[in-house]
Amino acid sequence: MNKKFVYFIIPLLFFIVILIAVILNNIPVKITNFEECVAAGNPVMESYPRQCRASSGQTFVEDISIEISGTVSLKGELFCPCFLVGEVEVWYDLIEGKPPINVSEINNGDFVVVKGEYFGNQVHAIEIFKATECEPENRNADACIEIYQPVCGMPINQTFSNSCFACIDESVMYHIGGECS
Repeated sequence: MNKKFVYFIIPLLFFIVILIAVILNNIPVKITNFEECVAAGNPVMESYPRQCRASSGQTFVEDISIEISGTVSLKGELFCPCFLVGEVEVWYDLIEGKPPINVSEINNGDFVVVKGEYFGNQVHAIEIFKATECEPENRNADACIEIYQPVCGMPINQTFSNSCFACIDESVMYHIGGECS
């Protein structure tokens, strides 16, 4: 009787393991973004930006937005409506359906934050902010004056009462005048 029981249990366990594997393999994976869609092996359309169509029929678009910051150079010296931030060309009037960005207040040597779409070695700007970088000497202040001139500390997007309080916070790299939106 023990042999019959063993001969019955081993195939039954084998069948249960296979059944569980099949069930787990057929559980649909919830896809919520472009990267998950690609990782699930769904087809990617070679458009710009790229799109991935999930087996559910839902389409996910690749996020090509970027934020860069740095010092402006070569403004007015290139044959384009652009300037350099580091090694990246920042174009400020190429977004279709949007008016050109006013850069008359931005000069070579200014520290800026650019939000836009990344195209190779170019960023097509959607927004450009003149900002102030927190220098090492600003970080070591013994005390800050209690004057309310709000700034938005970035990249943490937190409002500080003034630039001194913003720069003594180690998580703030730069600040923009006014309260955060």
